[in-house]
Amino acid sequence: MGRIDDVGKKRETTVPTSKQANAIAQQANVIAQQANVIAQQANALAQQANALAQQANALAQQANAVAQQANVIA
Repeated sequence: MGRIDDVGKKRETTVPTSKQANAIAQQANVIAQQANVIAQQANALAQQANALAQQANALAQQANAVAQQANVIA
């Protein structure tokens, strides 16, 4: 039980206040939004890499066709 001389003293605690918890939640939200932006950028880069790989595959197929024709001629 509190003593008379404890009245009005601020209680020390390691439990975060609701304001602190809200600030932490807001920071976590900002970080999550940034992670989402990075993920979207990574997805766009992956799509570009896939398009380049498809183009490289098409060129390889054309080169193979040319090589087959050269083989027939030879």
